[in-house]
Amino acid sequence: MTDTREGAGEISSSPYLALTTESVRAVLACFVGLRRSDSDLDSFARSFLAILVEQGALIPDQPDAVSLLAMTLTQHVRTANHPVGWLNLAIALRVIAVSCPHDGSELNRRRLTLAADACMNSISISPSAIRSWTELGIIRHLSGYSAESLAAFEKALEVEPYDVPLWLWKAFVLEALGRHEDAIHATEQARGHYAASGGSGEMDQLFEDADVRRALMRASSMIEASIGTSKPV
Repeated sequence: MTDTREGAGEISSSPYLALTTESVRAVLACFVGLRRSDSDLDSFARSFLAILVEQGALIPDQPDAVSLLAMTLTQHVRTANHPVGWLNLAIALRVIAVSCPHDGSELNRRRLTLAADACMNSISISPSAIRSWTELGIIRHLSGYSAESLAAFEKALEVEPYDVPLWLWKAFVLEALGRHEDAIHATEQARGHYAASGGSGEMDQLFEDADVRRALMRASSMIEASIGTSKPV
């Protein structure tokens, strides 16, 4: 515990962690030895970790959920040159912004701004990190910057041009920009790459018929649902 206590000042001064929630701050307080964990905090940590993994965070398995969540959120302080630490932090801030609407639009805009900044830090360390480019695209979309969101997804497709979910993200944002025919074309690209890969079954329902417009509608609904969370963190 000595090392974590010594890092308490750095953790508390991180601008990325200053705009979290009361529950997250309680987790961090446990990590630096300022309070003890309890069953409620453990339950929160497990729930939040599950959401983060579902949203694309790269987190190892560990029985102590409170410590694991704290280590995940503070990795950018402890090892600033690790791209995954910045990615996980960006996802966490984005999830908090989406799931805490009662905190107000201004605070959540600041959270999304910090999340985008964390993504850029990850990308600066690993420019070909598809997950970080994808997360940046999601954050830009949620922030209302669809053109910048599209640019991020296109950058990711330069790295991995056959990635089906990325093509669907591109289609989703093109539709948001009012570029319907381009969105249809991107959906066709997604379907083509999915068919060429042999398909894994998980997207069969999405491409179950020849109507690309229906596939675009289904994909858009899936994406909208995937980036929302109803459980406050």
